[in-house]
Amino acid sequence: MKRCMGALCAALIFLTSLIPAASALTVEQALGLLEANYVEELPPGAYEAEDLESLIRALGDPYTEYMTREGYAAFLDSVENTVELVGIGVSIRFTPDGIYVESVLKGGGALDAGLRPGDVIIAVEGVSCVPADQSHRALIAGEEGTFVELTVRRDGETLSFTAERRKVVIPNTEVSVVDGHIGLVDCDSFGSATGELFARGVEENRDAVDSWLVDLRGNVGGVTTSAVEAVGVFGGPGIPLYLQARSGMLYYYQYVLPAATDHPVVVMTDGWTASAAEAFAADIRDLGLGITVGRRTYGKGVAQTVYDENNYPLYFDGDALKLTAYRFYSTGGITNDRIGVIPTLLVEENQTEAVAKALCGASGAEEGDLLRIRLPETAELAVDLRTMEPNALAALLAALPPQAELEVWGGVFTPAEVANWLGMAYWDRWCSDLRDSPFADRINALATYGIVSGDEEGRFRPDDRLTRGEVCAMLCQALNLPLKDENRFSDVAEDDPYAPYINAVARMGLMKGDGQGRFAPDEWVTQEQCCVILSRLARYLSLRVDGIAREMTGQWLELAERQGFASWACGDAALMSRLGFECFATDELEPQTRITRGEFAAGLYEVLACTGILPVGRGY
Repeated sequence: MKRCMGALCAALIFLTSLIPAASALTVEQALGLLEANYVEELPPGAYEAEDLESLIRALGDPYTEYMTREGYAAFLDSVENTVELVGIGVSIRFTPDGIYVESVLKGGGALDAGLRPGDVIIAVEGVSCVPADQSHRALIAGEEGTFVELTVRRDGETLSFTAERRKVVIPNTEVSVVDGHIGLVDCDSFGSATGELFARGVEENRDAVDSWLVDLRGNVGGVTTSAVEAVGVFGGPGIPLYLQARSGMLYYYQYVLPAATDHPVVVMTDGWTASAAEAFAADIRDLGLGITVGRRTYGKGVAQTVYDENNYPLYFDGDALKLTAYRFYSTGGITNDRIGVIPTLLVEENQTEAVAKALCGASGAEEGDLLRIRLPETAELAVDLRTMEPNALAALLAALPPQAELEVWGGVFTPAEVANWLGMAYWDRWCSDLRDSPFADRINALATYGIVSGDEEGRFRPDDRLTRGEVCAMLCQALNLPLKDENRFSDVAEDDPYAPYINAVARMGLMKGDGQGRFAPDEWVTQEQCCVILSRLARYLSLRVDGIAREMTGQWLELAERQGFASWACGDAALMSRLGFECFATDELEPQTRITRGEFAAGLYEVLACTGILPVGRGY
């Protein structure tokens, strides 16, 4: 069934791959495709390339690549990530006591024979498997249609089973019910059938659950339409994804069917959650369908078009060119490119699942045992203090920003106070020297989400002035920018500790030199310069903010000019004031005054909150 629409000619892929190139495509043909379709202007080095390898390297884009016939086939397999094998249909672990059965797969002979998770296989065809190791795998494997006798220990009993070896398909997405009331969607990638797997799994289990837990940890992306369909399963009709080409042209994908469930969603993420998986997590956030728990995602917010013999038969014969053609935006008009999706609760990987499950519902708990958490622009959360593991509770408390309101035992408390009442350790991410700062809550919120950090002693030094180099370092941490660019400026030494940050920020276009190849890294940043930097960032992150900037009238520019802003800063200063940022009320700014660390961090908070990047943001 066709579930989505899009005005695109070639298949869009959100997945990265690293496959060595050996070309049949010519450099001239590749240049033609890049000139017509690449998301950014081609650098001069691209026109100097003598072979495909040099051409791709000149782009500096890890997602654009030429793939041989063999490499392209492997790439398509990696997108699908669905495994087909012959066996009895069990997931196993080798232990000193035998072969432990972790799960029994649908359609396998083990399920029909009666095996259960938790069984321990101690012998295969009479051959002992105690202790078990990899050598015993061959005893279970065999040809399709043959049978194998298994001796199993279950609850102290020794039982015998005969299981048929069959072809078993392990899909990239599985849906099950865990802990009696949580619908778990374990999605490893977005293959061509993943949207249908989401829909079928949710529909089959929706009456048995009261919340959904979607595990996207390690999911590096896949097919665009499948991510759109998966969002639609929870969100219903709408436009979950926008794509913007270099020309500025916007395309979209639309979902038209009703939602399959109205239960809340918790999404688990990590640093390898990328691309289409990030788009899914961002849409759950934007649509108010639930929250995300875990680590900040990878930050791949661009989509690739694949050109092969299906759309360019004269250029390709089994090989393909995958090139970055679009930057994508969530349903709220926000890109996760570079910055990633910042989870509602930033917790360590080893506590992600425990915290996520605790937030999937606290049914049956007495009011006195409930810890209620309210975050601005986020649905109320609740956990049962009786059943939540202490380490998971500590991780949850540490993940709460100052804007969170905690209600328990008939009162409202801070995370530290709750931890103290419970007599448990508490790791405070907030900075230690902000007691008297008017920007304390905003800076501490950024610290909670790993956007900024204090020094070794936890101090932020909010009253210190900022150099241009220091601003670059703060932006790189905030945006999670890769530090791999070549030096662009004559006055930035190769061994300057700020050089990698300066070049990364310059590549993104947030800060520029003087036009003569100099950056002036040690100069102090002024308020009008800060307006320009953060205005560019806001426009980069948000389609809506960029649209507001394009439609602003002359009266706003005149206001900025009357306040003494330089001509090159008037538009950006007016935009910041137009957006209603507390830190950038134009009539209160002194354009040439040097900005402090606290002021810059507060302005950064305003931008991330306004655009909807921060989970405690108000959106725009």
